[in-house]
Amino acid sequence: MSPMPDWKQWKDKAWSTVNQATQGLEHQVIIAQLRADVAKARAQLDQAFEELGRLVYAEWHETELVNRNDSQFSEALVQINQAEAALAQAERKVDEAMRPSAVRCAECGADLPADARYCPRCGRPVVPVG
Repeated sequence: MSPMPDWKQWKDKAWSTVNQATQGLEHQVIIAQLRADVAKARAQLDQAFEELGRLVYAEWHETELVNRNDSQFSEALVQINQAEAALAQAERKVDEAMRPSAVRCAECGADLPADARYCPRCGRPVVPVG
């Protein structure tokens, strides 16, 4: 016959395991909170640097007090100017695409005048939209 289990010993072991798991979980929660604090601090720092960059750019653009020949600034300023030009071009393309007169032939893709009844390129009849 096998000896009876020691229930008190099992209970104590179970509580010990639960306490260890709880401590481990609490530790993971604290680490997650600390990582969230680090991410928040990094985001605030990035935002501060971004705002500083905007102020320097505005100052350069308005007063030219920043030395354009300074290699640290000149490359960044060139990139900003290129990005502004690309943005303006992309916005123009969106505006053009949204114009009601920007109708295209379903057959050949040619731009059609708003009052066209036939495509001037391929001659296909224009199907009215709407």
